[in-house]
Amino acid sequence: MSLEQFQRLYESDQFYSWFGLSSPLMYAAHKAAGGMTSVYRQIGIGCQWVFVEILKDFLRLDEESAKWSYTVRSRGRKSRRLSLDGRIPTDGVSNAQAKQRIIRWLDSAARALELPATSRRNL
Repeated sequence: MSLEQFQRLYESDQFYSWFGLSSPLMYAAHKAAGGMTSVYRQIGIGCQWVFVEILKDFLRLDEESAKWSYTVRSRGRKSRRLSLDGRIPTDGVSNAQAKQRIIRWLDSAARALELPATSRRNL
């Protein structure tokens, strides 16, 4: 892919364009298969933080409710902490309209996945 093709592709994506990822330096990093991985990782982490803040603000969730993580043991017996991008416990949503929208969406998704009725009752 040429620099021009790369820039056209990245500039056509508003998200990548907004972060300036269409720069010749990013193109060079891709060509060298070098340091750009951490750039994408940091953007992803930043987006996760923003998403949690949106959940907290819009749904009036506290920090503990909007975040969720768990620990697993890996092969070397070391523990690793894994986390979700965000969490919406329906019982913690105080905005009644938002809570109903979330429950309707969850039910619709559960039906689309053909989950049994017993699982859908726990939404």
